Amino acid sequence: MTRKQQLNKYKKILLASSSTIMEQVDLEKKLLASGEVNFRGDEIDLASEQRNQEFIYLMGERDKRKLDQIQISLEKIESGDFGFCDECGEAISEKRLSAVPCASFCIDCQEKEEVFSKINASNLDQDSTNFKSE
Repeated sequence: MTRKQQLNKYKKILLASSSTIMEQVDLEKKLLASGEVNFRGDEIDLASEQRNQEFIYLMGERDKRKLDQIQISLEKIESGDFGFCDECGEAISEKRLSAVPCASFCIDCQEKEEVFSKINASNLDQDSTNFKSE
């Protein structure tokens, strides 16, 4: 498969994913709009409704991040940078791109990023614990 064919393949995949997410977002918006709280309900009904609205909001945030990743990947396709690691510049494997078309890192750099994120999260937890005990 030529580079151009590969880019076209991923462009189609990304556009289809974007379309699916947009349809889902529209459905979530309709659910949220139709979920007007009836203040005559009991506390359990109100709490349940609030939890549902928060869930829909969180799903929307997740969808926004996915759409942002798709947009970045589409821009990389146009610029010719798609399929190359943002960290080391090496080609991202076809296997990884097939599994995660929005991948910005090769598998090695992704693993390093995850370790770094865990260390930072651990440090933040320690800072928070130290702050509370002072």
